[in-house]
Amino acid sequence: MQWGINGRPTWYADKTIGLWMPVAIIVVIAPQIFLKIKQVEAQAGAWYWIGMIAMFCFIAAVYAWHISAVITWAEAQP
Repeated sequence: MQWGINGRPTWYADKTIGLWMPVAIIVVIAPQIFLKIKQVEAQAGAWYWIGMIAMFCFIAAVYAWHISAVITWAEAQP
């Protein structure tokens, strides 16, 4: 999970945690990004926000499906 100066891992995490961590980070950071854009872009209309949120949900769903498929495949390996 993290590499030290000597080139060796300093700690490890379970595969499931490692795979789902980006999803958790995106879920925490995305609303902050949306709010920041809302503050800066006064001209952004409703369709802009609907499109942005729909795209975020689509990407998150594809990523979650991929993680589930990888975990299922890994558990099926001998």
